[in-house]
Amino acid sequence: MKIYLIRHGISIANEQIRYAGTWDVPLSENGVRDVEMKRDAGLYPKKDGIRLITSGMRRTEETLRIIYGDAEHEAIDAFREMNFGSFEQKTYYDLKDDERYSRWLDDKTGLVRCPDGECRHDVAERVIPAFYDVLHGGRDSLVVMHPISNADEARDVSAWMGNKLQNEAINKLYSVAERVRLCDDRRLKQDWCYLQASDHFFYMSTKHMADGSAHAMFSPYETPYQAFTNYMNVLSDFIVRVEDQYPMEIENEELNSLLTTIRNQEREINTLNKELSSMRKNVEEYNVEHKGREEKPAKKAPAKKAP
Repeated sequence: MKIYLIRHGISIANEQIRYAGTWDVPLSENGVRDVEMKRDAGLYPKKDGIRLITSGMRRTEETLRIIYGDAEHEAIDAFREMNFGSFEQKTYYDLKDDERYSRWLDDKTGLVRCPDGECRHDVAERVIPAFYDVLHGGRDSLVVMHPISNADEARDVSAWMGNKLQNEAINKLYSVAERVRLCDDRRLKQDWCYLQASDHFFYMSTKHMADGSAHAMFSPYETPYQAFTNYMNVLSDFIVRVEDQYPMEIENEELNSLLTTIRNQEREINTLNKELSSMRKNVEEYNVEHKGREEKPAKKAPAKKAP
């Protein structure tokens, strides 16, 4: 039996680096494109025979719908994101001088609660039994849920999206997202997924003090700027390959419309070819049957008895 855990796509709160637990935010445009890319590249398991589950929150529901359409699924509240209480919708920089926030960040026991919210122990108490039930449910399952970052003091996505270098790289990457989604080049889509690997952006972090030393420890680059320069060079080569297929002079909407027309025509041609093949088969069967009737000898009339 297999259990697939999928994090929901990038949400609006993720892009703004804000805490979003009970805040029921939707996916961002980049988040939608990212999930579509991974779906089109075949990175998600097939739904046949799999129990599909979400936390019921909007961002998990939207993610599942993009991947599997309106497939039947369950919403289990126990898998909902941690309730950050009064920290909801705020960033690390909004809270860094709040003593209550510092106590929560420094907590090693998991028992310090966010004001009017939960602690990590509370989350574990509801998630673990629910996960145990799925694990022993007797069938393969896929859960779209909310794993969170434990990296750095802020415990948010600022390790990957916290400075201008990282944002510039991410925005440049997603500027061609629609064109990559529309293409049928499997290698191009594979490289697109490689370019989204979190390590690329982690190496560009310019965080200081303890967080910064941790980033430097894992990075193969001497500086975040070197990591950024190398990534942007590789990304530029990738964008050239994308433009070879779909020139930037063509707007995304126009390109999408043209490709949709072409694909509709291809489907219509395939349908007509199938109908033609079926008609030919019917004609051949008719000819065989008709020929058989013509070749079959006529029955002789019985002889009359003599009087």
